[in-house]
Amino acid sequence: MFLPAAPGADIMEHLFRSHIRRDDTVVVIGGSSDIVDAIRRRHGLTDVRWFDAPYGLNDDPAARAQCVAFIRNNPAPFAFLAVGSPQQEMIAHEAMTSGDAVGVALCCGAALEFLVGERNRAPGWMRANRLEWLHRLVSEPGRLWRRYLVDGPRVFRIWRRWSATTH
Repeated sequence: MFLPAAPGADIMEHLFRSHIRRDDTVVVIGGSSDIVDAIRRRHGLTDVRWFDAPYGLNDDPAARAQCVAFIRNNPAPFAFLAVGSPQQEMIAHEAMTSGDAVGVALCCGAALEFLVGERNRAPGWMRANRLEWLHRLVSEPGRLWRRYLVDGPRVFRIWRRWSATTH
């Protein structure tokens, strides 16, 4: 039996539907202007600030610093980092350690694309059986095979080491 799960796309939908108010400032790093416009329209938001993040964030500290500066210069309760993994986690960490960023940064990857209907989520039966990752892998094998089949399983080794030291 599975414990309840909260995929990022579900969390994003809930945040926009139930917690982000019309006049809240919302920062989006990455994505596209079409996605940002769709979010603004669908949720009636009046203050969405978007930074079109440059490519190569993984290997370019100066480009990540631009993203962090945008977050710092546009204080908001929510900053959505939609530049993929691990870049978005790097930006979140750098924003946190900068010491003067405010709000909550959410590493949301493609969740904004799901939110506005630009990309389809897995069918309900796959989501219910925790197979959304498989749907994404089959949909974009060239882009996601390494993340899901090589890099992803490393988390089990990390968890096993952590578990052994905490119990």
